[in-house]
Amino acid sequence: MPFVIDVYLSAGRAEAVAGLALALTGRKRRGFPGKRQHEELEVLGRFSVPLRTVTWDKGDGACTALLVDPQGLLGGSIRFDLPPTIPGAELREELGEEDFIALCRQLTRDAAGYAAEIFEISGLVAEPAQVMPLLESGEAEGQQAELDQVVEAAQVLEQLRRKVGEYESAAAAWTELKQRFLAFRDRQVEKIKAAAEEDRLAGSKSLEELQQQVKAAIASRSQEIEEEREKAKQDYQKQKELLQSEIDRFRQQYQDTGEEYWRDKLKNEEQGLADLEKKLTATLEHLHKEESKFLESQQERIKQFIAAGEKRQAAFEQRLKLINGAVTELEDSVNKRVERLKEQYKKAAAFTVSLPPEQGDGEYAMVFFAARYKSGRWAVFPPQRFGQRGVRGALSGLLGRANLPFRPAAKAGEAMASRLQAMLPGLPLEKKLVEHNLLLNPGFISDARAGLAELIDQGEINKKYASLFNAFDPGALKDP
Repeated sequence: MPFVIDVYLSAGRAEAVAGLALALTGRKRRGFPGKRQHEELEVLGRFSVPLRTVTWDKGDGACTALLVDPQGLLGGSIRFDLPPTIPGAELREELGEEDFIALCRQLTRDAAGYAAEIFEISGLVAEPAQVMPLLESGEAEGQQAELDQVVEAAQVLEQLRRKVGEYESAAAAWTELKQRFLAFRDRQVEKIKAAAEEDRLAGSKSLEELQQQVKAAIASRSQEIEEEREKAKQDYQKQKELLQSEIDRFRQQYQDTGEEYWRDKLKNEEQGLADLEKKLTATLEHLHKEESKFLESQQERIKQFIAAGEKRQAAFEQRLKLINGAVTELEDSVNKRVERLKEQYKKAAAFTVSLPPEQGDGEYAMVFFAARYKSGRWAVFPPQRFGQRGVRGALSGLLGRANLPFRPAAKAGEAMASRLQAMLPGLPLEKKLVEHNLLLNPGFISDARAGLAELIDQGEINKKYASLFNAFDPGALKDP
């Protein structure tokens, strides 16, 4: 591709217009206030820097590839969502339930912890889809930078594949850990359920035995109380008969004599009989309460036994709930982490560009223009996109600089231009550019003038810039 894209103009003329115009507008004004003049442009050159593609993935009739800068001027910075950390938890079979649950909770927190990881790869070109349209395939025309090739495309591919492989390994490791913990949980659950069932069966058997004991104790105690009740009744009957005999005798004496003495004796015996009846009633009521209390105490034994069994079963259920809950939380956390780990492939794939298979492993060139001014300063210009510059262009016009419809086509080009501009002084490339100075090439100047006139006729450039190149004199350009 030429130095300028998105313009309906021959490549040579578009390059000549953009290269010369950028060089002229890149001049600085020097001198005292009121007498400032643009510094003179001494050298203008065109050169290329090689870039390489390396196949990332192949499909039917297409492939994706990485774009690599062998000079190492560019470096890709991939921001992964999380590091490919592999869990190192040791799960011993003899681990107790509480320790297992604590380990699950710790791993749950570890799995849920996301901290971005920045991965730097020297030579990896970001946003390759923007850069590819700027590149020339095959043998590059004109001067080549011939910088040291410090980055191998295959090494960049290997580094990125290795990094993606780390995320795949981490996803597999977390998945394997999850499976180990699920299997351990299942074994623990079976043990708890078996213990709960054993306790339930033992409790049922013990309950039957206790119920038989309680039944026997109640029967025995009821028999004892019944015997005490019969004895109390018999004692009452004997004493009643004696008292009744006395009452009959005293009544007869009183009837025969009418003396108060017998009357008092009669009343005393009658009161004794009434007290005897009260005593019997109290004794029977006491025995009834004692019998009821004993029955309640025996029934309470059964209730307490059943409650203790239910409490033990509830404890088993709580153990199951805790261990299942801890592992479920771990499983959810690990599943989310594994999903995120697998998604990191997309982070690497974002640095690829879709190409025909035959272009997946090729060499390309990015074209730059370089201008040297009389002060000895070099300026390097990246590939340009044709189009109005918007606010920035309007501001340039207000400041007295030419508002031309050229702007950098990609951030990668700007970054490379900045690095090249700093490196250029002293490089062999500097001598080549001076030797092949385009300002001394009549064909280049002719193309620049013709291209400028054509763009003005098309209404793409304001006609006030028609004289932009008129002051050009091979070897020394004055202010336009």
